[in-house]
Amino acid sequence: QDDITTRHLIWSSTKQVLGIITGIALEEGLISSLDDPISNYLSSELQGHPEKAAITIRQLITMHSGIDFNNDGVSGQTDKLLRQLPDSIVPFILSRPMRNDPGTDFYYNDGDPHLVSAIIQKAVGKPTGEWADEVFFSKIGVTNLNWVSYKDGTSQGGYGIETTPRELGKIAMCVANKGSFEGQQIVAADYIAEMISER
Repeated sequence: QDDITTRHLIWSSTKQVLGIITGIALEEGLISSLDDPISNYLSSELQGHPEKAAITIRQLITMHSGIDFNNDGVSGQTDKLLRQLPDSIVPFILSRPMRNDPGTDFYYNDGDPHLVSAIIQKAVGKPTGEWADEVFFSKIGVTNLNWVSYKDGTSQGGYGIETTPRELGKIAMCVANKGSFEGQQIVAADYIAEMISER
């Protein structure tokens, strides 16, 4: 019964779900292109951080932003966000120094996908998790799921989904079926192909 009813934090698997949601936002025109600079969506938050204005959504979602966001241990930024110490998640991430130029180096971190979630949230005008339920989860029969928000109301993109193995199976089936679920195309097949392609 545990796999049917008990929710578990899926931690970084949230990132893959966010990738799917980003595809839906793109298809619906809420994001015009993955190559949009983040300044198109986070202009006020970028005040004082001009070196980050040209970072693209694609660079965030593939973790090539160049922002020095460290996940590791109590010295890392993820620890501070898990304990909800900064007042707001986006200014905290954007205040980090750059470790290299955007697009030059893959660096696994939670900061980049948190920013993607914030961009989607601004674009759709409601929490990413709430919108995801409308356009994705409800369409594939996922009901036993909670998407945790930061204390400022931002759905967390690097982690934050709580759900069950069976609900995760529905998400996996949608991806395996090229964005289709029970005959309905939920996410564009070409986007899914790009999302899962090796880089």
